[in-house]
Amino acid sequence: MDTKSSRRARYDRFSERVEIPMLVLSIVLIPVLLMPAVEDLSPWSERVLWWTGALIWLAFVLEFATLLYLSPDRRETVRTHKLDVALIALPILRPLRVARLLRLATAGTAVARMAVAAGRLLGRPGFGATLGLVGGCILLGGLLVSVAENQQDGSTIGGIADGIWWAFVTCTTVGYGDEFPVTASGRTIAVILMLIGISGLSAITANVAAFFVAGDVEDETDEIDERLDRIEAQLTRISALLTDGPSGEAGAEPRPSGS
Repeated sequence: MDTKSSRRARYDRFSERVEIPMLVLSIVLIPVLLMPAVEDLSPWSERVLWWTGALIWLAFVLEFATLLYLSPDRRETVRTHKLDVALIALPILRPLRVARLLRLATAGTAVARMAVAAGRLLGRPGFGATLGLVGGCILLGGLLVSVAENQQDGSTIGGIADGIWWAFVTCTTVGYGDEFPVTASGRTIAVILMLIGISGLSAITANVAAFFVAGDVEDETDEIDERLDRIEAQLTRISALLTDGPSGEAGAEPRPSGS
C-alpha cells in the first residue's frame, strides 16, 4: 500500500501541474456564463456556450475527483477546496427557477477560484513582479498615448479607454490596426511598448514553462532518491553479512575440520 507521505507527494505534484490550466479554464468560464445573461445570442451561439461550459465543468469535476483520490486526508481536501465544491455543485441546480441567479453565482465562484489560483501563481519568484511591470507599462502607455493623440488630425485614439486598449494590443504584439498613433510621441511610445511586450511576455512565458519543467525534474529527483535508498539498503545488508560471517554472529571463528 502507498504510504501517506508518497500519497501527499503525488497529491502536491498533481495540484501544482493543474494549477495553471485550471486558472485558464476559470477565466474562460466567466464570459461563457455571463454572455447569455447580458447579450441576445442566436440559438447556435447559446448551444456552443452551453457545451463549452459543460466541458469546463467536467474538467473541474475530474480535477476534484483526482484530488480526492490522491489525497491522504479526503475530509481536509473537501474543507480546503470549498470553492471547487461550489463550482461543481451550482450547475447541477440550474434546472430550478432561479437558474439565472445560479448562473451568476457560478460565475462569482469562478472569479473567486481564479483569484485564489492567481494569488498562488503570483507568489512564484519573479512572476508577480514581471506581470505587474508589464501591466503598469500598459496602463501608463495607454494614458500617455491618449494625451499625445488627443484631438490630433487623423488620430483614431480618442480617449483613455481607447489608449489602454491600443497599449494592450501593442504590448501583446497582436496589432489589430483599428487604432494607431499618428504623432511622433505616440509612435515612440508604441516602440517602447513593443519592446516591453516582447521581453516581458517572454519572461512570463518562460516562468510558466519553468513551472511545468520543475514538476518533471522533481519527479526524476524523487525516482533517483528512491533508487539510492534501495542501493544503500542493499549495501548495508551486504556489509552486515561480511562483518557477521555466515553464522550470523560477529567475530565467529571457523570450526576445525577434524577431532
